Amino acid sequence: MIVREGIILKSIDYKDYSKLIYIIGPEGLETLIVKGAKKPHSKNFSYSQPLTKISYDKVETKTFDILTTGLIINNYTTIKENFDKTKYAYQIIELTYQFANHIDDKKLLYSFLDEILEKIDVSQFANIYELIFRLKLLYLLGVGPVFSRCIDCQAKDNLIGFVLESGGMKCHNCLEQTDNIYNDETIKYVKSLYLMKLDQMTEEFLNQFPDIYDQVNHFINNYYQYFLGYQSKVSKVFKSL
Repeated sequence: MIVREGIILKSIDYKDYSKLIYIIGPEGLETLIVKGAKKPHSKNFSYSQPLTKISYDKVETKTFDILTTGLIINNYTTIKENFDKTKYAYQIIELTYQFANHIDDKKLLYSFLDEILEKIDVSQFANIYELIFRLKLLYLLGVGPVFSRCIDCQAKDNLIGFVLESGGMKCHNCLEQTDNIYNDETIKYVKSLYLMKLDQMTEEFLNQFPDIYDQVNHFINNYYQYFLGYQSKVSKVFKSL
């Protein structure tokens, strides 16, 4: 028996009583059949719920592999009992499901997702961790914003401002009259969150962090839309609630 570990990102009905789950682990994203998972009293019901970390074994078939055994590692109860934490966590797993197959380092993606969800589970600053995940995911996707040099000529001096459509800073010589420079204060906080390591994000530090969620969130939404053509469906659902 080979025991695997993963976080369930998505679940859909499959045939009469089963479900298909999309689960991310150190090896990447895979799809499994969980038999009997549509029955609330089934022992497999809990192994088909999104935002659940499980260990499991499977058997391979010609279509989808079938989950044979499972054990819940983390049900993220604190997240699921809090509306805001649930919203941020579901935006994160939606992103992971959308882009997991476009990231080469599957193990790094999984460990990063795992760590972020654990932080959200225990922290009162779930919104900041959600911003950090979305920003750092851009790096893993190879489209991260460039802050340390001019995006055009690579110069490190005389940087004037950040141009969203270029994906980075521009210097005095490369900035064009038609370029729209992003708000400097917003870019300062975007850069801080993008570059900061998770182990530096203590609760004491975050408690002193200014309330910049809305402006940074607006930047990230625009960046994902422009470079990846992505808009969060989960975010729209939660806004309607």
